[in-house]
Parts: sequence; C-alpha cells; structure tokens
Amino acid sequence: MKVIKKSQFEIDLVALKGYQITVFTCTTDSTKGLTKSKSFEGLHRVEQLGGEHAKLCIVNMKEDKEELDRELVGFNSNFYKSKEIISKEDLKDYDHLVKKLRDILKK
Repeated sequence: MKVIKKSQFEIDLVALKGYQITVFTCTTDSTKGLTKSKSFEGLHRVEQLGGEHAKLCIVNMKEDKEELDRELVGFNSNFYKSKEIISKEDLKDYDHLVKKLRDILKK
C-alpha cells in the first residue's frame, strides 16, 4: 500500500491563464530574512503547483529588488526567468502597479 504524505503550506494568490499558473507570494515585511524565506518557499511551491511552466511573483516591501533577485538566482535556476519581483517602489503608484501586474499576467 502506498502512503501519500500531504504537505501543508500557504500561498497568497494564484492566477490562472489557460494552462499557466502564476503564484503570488506577498509580505509586508522588509527584513532580509523573512523576505528571502518567503521567496524561497514561493520558488519551491510554484513548481509543485504548476510544474515547469508556472510563474512566481514575489511581492514585498524591500527597497532593493535587485539584491533579492541576486540572492534567489542560485536557489532554483529553472525558475530564474519565470519570476517577477514587485517591491516597495512598485507599490507606491497605483497606475504603475496595475500596469506591472498586467504585464506579468500577459507574459
């Protein structure tokens, strides 16, 4: 008899366009540890939920999205090109945020 072990986890938002899933992981925290931890979990969970075609969008309050991007590159190179980061700067202007979200979902 095969035993199936269930994994519990939380995700914040999932968008579905055709067959492609986009998972959003969000935090209002700006500390390096929590932002990085949630991002790593998002990279891991997006693969479980949607396979190799899934995308991840990391929403956080960090000032420097390039720093977070550099830290995540080595974690899972398969998803390096299919992740987007929305940072504090992107959240300041509503119209900019809406355009960025539309661009992410169109890709």
